[in-house]
Amino acid sequence: MSRHGGKVRLGKKKYKVLRNVSGTSNYDEYGEVVEGTWEEITIRANIQGASEYNKMRMSNAGDISKDTISVRSNQDLYKARVDVNGKALLADRIFYKNTYWEVKEDIDYNNLRTAHIEVLATRLDEQPMERDI
Repeated sequence: MSRHGGKVRLGKKKYKVLRNVSGTSNYDEYGEVVEGTWEEITIRANIQGASEYNKMRMSNAGDISKDTISVRSNQDLYKARVDVNGKALLADRIFYKNTYWEVKEDIDYNNLRTAHIEVLATRLDEQPMERDI
């Protein structure tokens, strides 16, 4: 069940999301996260290019120049975090325009009628992206 009670309906479509499964990731001797297994879920969301203002407001300095999308949904999306057992969990990856985008920042909006989550996601560096012609 989502923590967002309201409905944001404008332009929502179904998208595939890969979520790192709890308790399967850990750190190696260099402090890097070792990937565990991924679970595929489906969300309904509105996705569009992120505005420069949102990129500056929500992103780290290294992510500002990357391709970035803004995602709004009533369903939860997660950035990288640690679970209650201390295991590393990688950020959700959203499949959009034939490539994966990694959730970097999230903001919960808990207004009475339009409660939703808004995230910024950047294109994964190793993922190619087709150009629109």
